[in-house]
Amino acid sequence: MRRIDNSKSKDGIVRGKRQTVPLSTEVSRKLAAYAAAAAAAGLLGSAQPALADIVFTPANVSLGPNSTYTLNLDNVGDGIFVLRDYHSVNSSSSLGLLSIKEVMKGDGVQATFSPLALAAGSPISSRQPFAFSTNLSLVRAHWGGFGGTGHSQFGNWINVTNRYLGLQFDINGAAHFGWAELSVSLSNTTVQATLEGYAYNTVAGQGLAAGQINITPEPGTLALLALGAAGLPFWRRRKTGPAA
Repeated sequence: MRRIDNSKSKDGIVRGKRQTVPLSTEVSRKLAAYAAAAAAAGLLGSAQPALADIVFTPANVSLGPNSTYTLNLDNVGDGIFVLRDYHSVNSSSSLGLLSIKEVMKGDGVQATFSPLALAAGSPISSRQPFAFSTNLSLVRAHWGGFGGTGHSQFGNWINVTNRYLGLQFDINGAAHFGWAELSVSLSNTTVQATLEGYAYNTVAGQGLAAGQINITPEPGTLALLALGAAGLPFWRRRKTGPAA
């Protein structure tokens, strides 16, 4: 409840006389909802685990046949992965390949048989499958051989837009998780790719969502929730629009 004092001071200015004015039922309800949301988010009560601090780097890097790009997730020297777009043609066959290779031992890519093309919001954490191989194919296309009739395509990244690689790497012996956003097209055996951006979580051992940038819940956000917001935005995409 709030108080108002209507007494007059020596300078003649009317100041509130401490009388109690009850809050409306609606305001009381919203304040109660705010308190419940704050408690649920861990802003009240006992200490909570460290909140995610996501370092995001925008990019607009194009990879065409026989080009490479060195991705450095923390932009310092850890989390280094090499993207390679390879193309070879001879008189009887052609081969196109988009691959990723980690540089440091212990770094890995979220994968089953091939690196996964994650949709926005997909979890990236120690609970997900990672491959720790020296070279993984996102896309592999071959034409020719077998009398010129053979044609094969392999990989989860054939003609996808705004999908995510889940990445794991070490900083001082502790695992960190991140993502890289790619769009990939395949025409016959020619692979074209665009790296849209990448990010990683600075909190060791803590996962993140594909496309997550940086959301730290604040009291103001929770107040909006109490006033009718749809929910807490724990992550958001750099681009608007529905997830791919």
